[in-house]
Amino acid sequence: IQSKLKRIEEDPEGAGTANLYNCIRDVSSVANRALEPLFERQ
Repeated sequence: IQSKLKRIEEDPEGAGTANLYNCIRDVSSVANRALEPLFERQ
């Protein structure tokens, strides 16, 4: 895993970084939708 991360970091314009960014963004939006009711209740 570390070597993969290192390769991604060393290649900022590579597909790995864009792919990773898109995955993180998708996960964030899903998490936000899932947790929204909890935040609204507080």
